[in-house]
Amino acid sequence: MIIFIPILVLLLLSSLMILNNFSINRNSIYIFSVLVYISLNFLQNFFFVNYSNRFLMAIILGHDLPLFFLVGPFLYLYTRNALANTTKLSKIDYLHFLPFFVSLTSIFPYYFEDYDAKLKIAQFIIEDPSSLFKINLSWLYPSKINLLLIPILILCYSLYCLCLLWRYNSKSKRQIFITYKEKTTLKWLLLINCIIALLHIIYSYFTIHFYFNGSLSLQEKSLLTYFMGFLLFVIPIVLLNSPEILYGFHKFKNNNTSKKVFRKVDHESSEMLTASILEVVNKKENLLNPNFDIDEIGKTLNIDKQEVLY
Repeated sequence: MIIFIPILVLLLLSSLMILNNFSINRNSIYIFSVLVYISLNFLQNFFFVNYSNRFLMAIILGHDLPLFFLVGPFLYLYTRNALANTTKLSKIDYLHFLPFFVSLTSIFPYYFEDYDAKLKIAQFIIEDPSSLFKINLSWLYPSKINLLLIPILILCYSLYCLCLLWRYNSKSKRQIFITYKEKTTLKWLLLINCIIALLHIIYSYFTIHFYFNGSLSLQEKSLLTYFMGFLLFVIPIVLLNSPEILYGFHKFKNNNTSKKVFRKVDHESSEMLTASILEVVNKKENLLNPNFDIDEIGKTLNIDKQEVLY
């Protein structure tokens, strides 16, 4: 039950996010899809483990499998485009969708299987959960490969996204200024990628352990479930504390989210800031302007007055 509540809250907030952001930022469809995947995947597991409804299992089992292969690419595209401030896709980006199409092609005939046959498969899995790795639903390759590949693939994508964030942060540290929007976005991207990485480390561990050794002990399973529940709680909390991410930066123009802030307080940065201020002051039009003051310097450099005084 601990996972059930944050899942519902996350579904609500992700819906709110796409409604507020899609018209301005089309990249929001990527993170919306990722958050919905996380919510529905763990909600699905919650019902399967606790209620074992064969009718629900027959409807869901296998049909949504190809969609899971979109999660990693969507997470990558959202992270990369947010850092680059773009919505464009290159031709090579479409290669990320290849696993989705391969999986869809492989499992496509199963969509047309008789419903009674699907009920039998669902009942078989309920009676013996380990049979999930014995039943083959696809024709190109054994479908059990998907159970191992999906969490590991998503984990690899999230780890690569963290590498992108690390490189971006290392590069931006050499800059004197960073906008409030960039700072807020960077924190959000770091957090969501860390959470997804941690969730799928646990999920991969569950899957691999179950495949080779059977079910985990009750104590270990409970401990990991509580930790996953905690991670799922963190995402809604962060979204509620970051209204710019939830509702979009365009809704907070009055807060001047494009204002630049002083990034580093060291000798080198102070010298560079001083040089920038002197360059503005020494412009001929500013020297001849009787109304030129500290406020004008701040507006020109798009920084706070206090930073000019500093």
